[in-house]
Amino acid sequence: ISTTKKHCEITTIHDFTHNLYSSFLKKTVHNKLKYSSIKKSNGIICISNSTYNDLMRYCPPNKNQKVAVIYNGVSDDYFKIDHPTETDLHFLSSNKIVGDYVLFIGSRANYKNFDFVINLLKETPHLMLVVVGEPFNQQELKKIGKYLLERIILVTNASNNQLNILYNFALAFIYPSSYEGFGIPIIESMKSGCPVLALNNSSIPEVSGDASILFDNLSIKNFQNALIDLKNSDFKCDLIERGFAQSKKFSWEKCCQETHAFYSENY
Repeated sequence: ISTTKKHCEITTIHDFTHNLYSSFLKKTVHNKLKYSSIKKSNGIICISNSTYNDLMRYCPPNKNQKVAVIYNGVSDDYFKIDHPTETDLHFLSSNKIVGDYVLFIGSRANYKNFDFVINLLKETPHLMLVVVGEPFNQQELKKIGKYLLERIILVTNASNNQLNILYNFALAFIYPSSYEGFGIPIIESMKSGCPVLALNNSSIPEVSGDASILFDNLSIKNFQNALIDLKNSDFKCDLIERGFAQSKKFSWEKCCQETHAFYSENY
């Protein structure tokens, strides 16, 4: 995102996903535009220290360019539901969501490791999976299979309110992504009181703090053990409380204030 006034340009960088996971042609075209914008900028905002480190690796700024790390925020639409309303319960029942389920949200691109989630479900009988995102394509349906599909609920075009309900009633939010520039769903999940199971890489440990269960690799056994641990109410409550505390460190108000200050500094 670039804003120009006179001869001053500020660029906000979200991630370097294309450098790691796009085809050569797509990466080349994307980076030509991206790097050109970065090199012309008077100031650069990175949304995490992880993204800042990637900036230094792939397109280091020159000594005259100012760089700041300004974190994303999280919507106030996400919160702990202490007393479910009829609307909350109707949303769950109308989507046939009952019993323990884990939640997967967003893109299912290769580096998001949705295949791992499918395999985890295959190896964990009776567990339900709620997926929020686009309809399954034919390749995904083939991998899932007819019988496993009976334990998967797909929710498309979910509103923030509906996402909040899903976070609140989930056993855990599963985020096995191999790379994130920030990872807003982690904060949404923690703010809603939903435990997070994720990979320990890129910006994820930075955003999670000590409030998520992080893994160094995609091990079905480790994820299964974590789900068993979450059956322990003391363990789960402690993790949720740490999540509430961690999520308070991020807000769009703080993001806007810091962004405004950085722009003012450079104009």
